[in-house]
Amino acid sequence: MKKITNKDNAMWNLDEKFRDVKTRELNWHWRGCRISEADLRGGVKVIMEFPDPEGVLEAAVDDFKEFCKRGNIKVLKRDGYPIICRLGGTSEPESYRLSVETECCTLEAGDSEGIRRGLYYLMSEMMLCEGPFLKLGEVGRRPAIRRRLAHEYPIDIFEDELGSRSEAIVDSFLSMLARDGFNGLLLTVDLKKLAAKFKVYTGKLTAYVEQCRRYGIDVYLFCTEPISFDRNCPVFEALPELKREKCYDDPVVRERLAALMERVFGTVTNLRGVIFRSLKDGYKAALCAKDGSDSWKNASATLKLVDEAVKRANPRGEVIFWPYEEVFWRGLENQLKGAAQLPRGIAQMRNLEGFGSKQQMGEKRVVADNWLSLIGPSVYFKASVKRCKKAGDAVFAMLPIGSSLEIPTVRSMPVPSNYYRKFRAMRSLGIDGIVQGWETGLFPSEMTHAAGLLAFDPFPATEDIFLNKIARMYWDERFAGEIVTAWKHFSQAFNHFPLCHEFRESGPLQDSVIWHLNLLPAGDDDFAVRIDSCMADCEFDLVSTSRLMTKLTRRWAMGVRIMQRLSRHFRQSLERMREIAQIEAIGVLFEAGNGIFKFHELRNQILQGEGPERLLKLKNLRKMVRDQIEYSRRMIMLIEKDPMIGFHFGEGVYRFNAAMLEERITALRLMLQKEFPVVEKRLKAGLPALEDD
Repeated sequence: MKKITNKDNAMWNLDEKFRDVKTRELNWHWRGCRISEADLRGGVKVIMEFPDPEGVLEAAVDDFKEFCKRGNIKVLKRDGYPIICRLGGTSEPESYRLSVETECCTLEAGDSEGIRRGLYYLMSEMMLCEGPFLKLGEVGRRPAIRRRLAHEYPIDIFEDELGSRSEAIVDSFLSMLARDGFNGLLLTVDLKKLAAKFKVYTGKLTAYVEQCRRYGIDVYLFCTEPISFDRNCPVFEALPELKREKCYDDPVVRERLAALMERVFGTVTNLRGVIFRSLKDGYKAALCAKDGSDSWKNASATLKLVDEAVKRANPRGEVIFWPYEEVFWRGLENQLKGAAQLPRGIAQMRNLEGFGSKQQMGEKRVVADNWLSLIGPSVYFKASVKRCKKAGDAVFAMLPIGSSLEIPTVRSMPVPSNYYRKFRAMRSLGIDGIVQGWETGLFPSEMTHAAGLLAFDPFPATEDIFLNKIARMYWDERFAGEIVTAWKHFSQAFNHFPLCHEFRESGPLQDSVIWHLNLLPAGDDDFAVRIDSCMADCEFDLVSTSRLMTKLTRRWAMGVRIMQRLSRHFRQSLERMREIAQIEAIGVLFEAGNGIFKFHELRNQILQGEGPERLLKLKNLRKMVRDQIEYSRRMIMLIEKDPMIGFHFGEGVYRFNAAMLEERITALRLMLQKEFPVVEKRLKAGLPALEDD
């Protein structure tokens, strides 16, 4: 069981939260059956005619029955509306065909995973009908994106998760992943420890693989290895900790790696694949030659040997290469050249938004890494896909789903429009697989469910159709239009998030409600030091940042007002009230962050300016402090509704909680009592705000 220590030294048990996610509420209204629907109110009977000798579909059937029971639909053995699962109809993996008639529903698929996806789709359809009904008609669905991987926790590449994990993966988490369309899970591993403790590691790995198989989820090993460097590369001078063994241009080392992979895949028969991330912190290796041709040859030779070994042990085994941070020192063009140099059969992975750009405040902003607020794909990603596809390679995309690093202190960002646009773009490029949730892990939510639906054909014809469908599933058909309007406001607001890595990582928006302000400079403790440090490494100046944050805050508030107005209709729903609290909390973080920058700007005018107008500015500054107190108060009330608010899904700690907010309120009140009178007295006397040193 993985426990994470928060800032109060309490134990945050994320596994316990994963056990709760299986009990998503059903927003059902008991009504009459429409002429276009099949009626399930008399109960259902699941008839499994599909051959399942290994019992891999038992979990999906159990989930379907549990879903029906929570919706007060009796699961019967004799009578009841028949749900017939049988072989046939389709041949493509995970595809299925549904025929819903008045008398029965027939689900046909060519493999067990098609049956699984069909059962979960029936659950989604009942949610869409908001009751024990199914829309009459036929539908055929197929996966447009073949592999859909996730990781439950933020991935720490230095952690040997396979070795340190002591308990099974939470079943309810796997159940929800399956329901949300995932079919792969990452497990980080240290290959050197795996080789040293092979029997112990493969024993644990076999147990995890078999557990995940029950939910139609394949396991992929994830490891970080400098496979693309030759042994004389200066990167090992810059980062000597990487040179633990010889480099992989040595045939002996290559063969050792390949032999290890063959042993693993031969021992753990249902292990699906391995992902190699080529180097951690490659951008620090600026001494390396810009010409990456030899390095790509080394990577190609290594991966070819590994892939052949994996395929010998398991013909279905996959090898995925992720040359992540190398691009920072190799250069984009060399990375693109290398994209076509790997052997056939090796899938390559790229960040969907990596090195993407967007116009903000009249300037072109270029970012690295993953961004939910930037739709993408980047020109670099498109070029990589084109070259990989030309060479016959599969392509995977890494992208944030649910939570994101822009605001990692909430479990999910309610911007389904962004997901629709991202998936529309990926599908047009023919992406083979995706890894969802990297820096922040993945917490199942209505947004991960929405992403899962978008990974299958048929794709919703318009964004509005898609948004309306999700709103009806999770909220209420009567208010779907208003919910969609609110979501559009949130996406439009998020579009104004300042595209600056430093601002995202060290700016105030993720924990603005606990920033301690001060009027009188306090040396290294001065909050302005944090702001100046953040802005020093950012392409935005203070004025541009403040304007973007104002646009962001105002537009988000428009959506919040809609949700607050609708909240009275959802008072009996704990889950919906938590969702509204989360939406409000994001708005409070934006308002408080925007206020901090305005406080900083006005404070500078008072401390550095001259003239009697400084007294009026001081009055306005005092009001800003009171506003900050109110923001912290509001956040305390929101945390009471949703205790997960404030938990940083990238760091695994609480960035803020009720105690920390109370502490900030006390500090702000003390500042009003002690610092403001001192400055006010000097200004009234016509003196500078600060005494001369």
